[in-house]
Amino acid sequence: NMRQHELSRKKCMAQMVLLVVLGVVISTFLLGAAISAIGHVTIIALLKDLGTSNNFSTIIKGESLMNDGVALGLAFGIASLLWMGYIFDDAIIQISLTLAVRYIAFFAVR
Repeated sequence: NMRQHELSRKKCMAQMVLLVVLGVVISTFLLGAAISAIGHVTIIALLKDLGTSNNFSTIIKGESLMNDGVALGLAFGIASLLWMGYIFDDAIIQISLTLAVRYIAFFAVR
């Protein structure tokens, strides 16, 4: 019985390592997204307290806005590509999915 358990564990080792690595990567991206979303608000308040120029604050706000938009666009784009990988033989579903993802991304960014 112990031998079977060891063989089963060795057989599934690649899947376990893959899940561990993907789990860490996904949780890292989620934590980064949660932290970066509030960063620019704090920085703008700090810059205002320090008395920096209005142009510098505008640059920081613009960078944050573009950064969030690009991140959302990439996330929706990658998700749609992965999803299309499963339905690559049905053109109608691919076209519908492409249009739907564009509208969802637009409303998410808006």
